[in-house]
Amino acid sequence: MIWLQSAFTSMPGLDVPNGLNVEGSWTYVDLVTKEAFRYAADRDVAFAKIGNQPGRVKSTVQFDGIIGPGHYLLQASCPFIREGIKAAVSPDNDAIRVTGRLLYGNSAKGDWLFTLVDSKGKPAASALVSRQSTPEVSYVFHDLAPGQYKALIRFAGTVDGKKRILKDSLGFQAGQSPSPNPEPDDPGMTEPDDTVTPPAAPPVSPDPFFNAQVRLLIALAVAIVVGVVVWVWVYKKL
Repeated sequence: MIWLQSAFTSMPGLDVPNGLNVEGSWTYVDLVTKEAFRYAADRDVAFAKIGNQPGRVKSTVQFDGIIGPGHYLLQASCPFIREGIKAAVSPDNDAIRVTGRLLYGNSAKGDWLFTLVDSKGKPAASALVSRQSTPEVSYVFHDLAPGQYKALIRFAGTVDGKKRILKDSLGFQAGQSPSPNPEPDDPGMTEPDDTVTPPAAPPVSPDPFFNAQVRLLIALAVAIVVGVVVWVWVYKKL
């Protein structure tokens, strides 16, 4: 039969009498993601690359090979809990608080390494915190220059008595990044005016009837003046 030496590291083995020849392949199948990994091994095997997402895992382990004189195909259920840590970043007055919190575990005992790297990937600050038993650890970083950073957290120790190395990371912004200077307005350009300008009134055409009356009055005035001048001239001749 198949037995599980360590559920987390997926190190299953075969419960067979010593001295029997064991040769074959081991297959790990994640029943949720449908990912499968196969290795050639003898009576036990370790699956090293089965993901690192924290949570409750449902999987199976299969052995296909020779045990002693016969060929066997064996399968066993392999449910387990994969612990993890979650990084969080929050402002703390003029500083930055970085927190690592244990996921799917009750107590973590060991060393927490906090490292901050800048936007170019260069280490900007780091701190090592040791705890005997806690589900959460924080460290406050001071005097960070404004800019983009990534917080890297690494835990090495035991979780509920089992050896674990857990990692997580999170990007964040420290301080106020300088805002770009606004470009000056182009002196040759003006802002559009939303004021609606009423259309200009069309030119007023002269009234033809009015013009005819004016011409008639002028003609009458000229005729009267001419008549008066002629009458005065004739009167003087007499």
